[in-house]
Amino acid sequence: MTNMPKEISLIVPIFNGTKYIKQFIDPLNSNFFKGQVIFVDNCSTDNSHRIIEDYCKKNNNFKLVSYSKKKSSYAARNYGVKFSRNNIIAFTDIDCIPTKSYLNFLSSFNGNFDLMTGPINVFYKKKNIYEIFDKNTYLLQEYYVKNNYAATANLVITREVFNLVGGFPEFTSGGDNKFCKKCIDMGFKIHFENNLMILHPARGTFFDHISKAKRLGIGHGEIFNESYKNFYNFLKYFSKNLLSIFIPLNSIRVYLRINQKEKINFFNNLKLIFLAFSVNLVQRLFIIKTLLSR
Repeated sequence: MTNMPKEISLIVPIFNGTKYIKQFIDPLNSNFFKGQVIFVDNCSTDNSHRIIEDYCKKNNNFKLVSYSKKKSSYAARNYGVKFSRNNIIAFTDIDCIPTKSYLNFLSSFNGNFDLMTGPINVFYKKKNIYEIFDKNTYLLQEYYVKNNYAATANLVITREVFNLVGGFPEFTSGGDNKFCKKCIDMGFKIHFENNLMILHPARGTFFDHISKAKRLGIGHGEIFNESYKNFYNFLKYFSKNLLSIFIPLNSIRVYLRINQKEKINFFNNLKLIFLAFSVNLVQRLFIIKTLLSR
């Protein structure tokens, strides 16, 4: 356990985040956040690098570095930590919005902790069926913590624990799950703090969800390949994902959960069914493709 000082380093990986940069940085400036903020450009092809560079010229606490050896937000986070000068390291994403309570809490908290997280409030812009699906499916941080992990959209850790665990496994997706569970296995604990709240806009299009499903599928496949034991183990996991294409139990659970919480008309229910089954199909296919590419 570590006594938390006020000196914080905030690590923010970026890939093509142009449309999110202003909404991320404005709260830092308006709340006079004094912590170090390290932006890690991870192979962006838009104007993200130039825009962040301009902000860095105006704020001495901001630092921009580039990492292009591997396209992975976890690899970018590990690289960003190398430039951190503080004992406490906070992770979030460029498409998140730090709240005033989040920034104030980071600046003033003096308690003991190993890992810490808080709510990720996924908010609607249009409240279409794609946003409703997103809010009810991903970034369920309270649920994650009960299952011994936390999404890096909102994760705070001591440098001591980070170094002992060895940083994030550099997968396409799922590195935070693996990292946190390794922390738990080593005897560290995740503390949930309600004031440590991050905002995140809901994904609003079909293609946003398909893109995420691809990343998740590749990440799950990479995690399995790393822990590969024997052919029987491989065959069992392969068969499970193949079967899930035809019997998508998780998609059915998500569909039923959303309908319990939201009033959805007939047309949107059809769209929800198509979305849930498409996301499952794409994710399972990319898991299988990654398994076969090992």
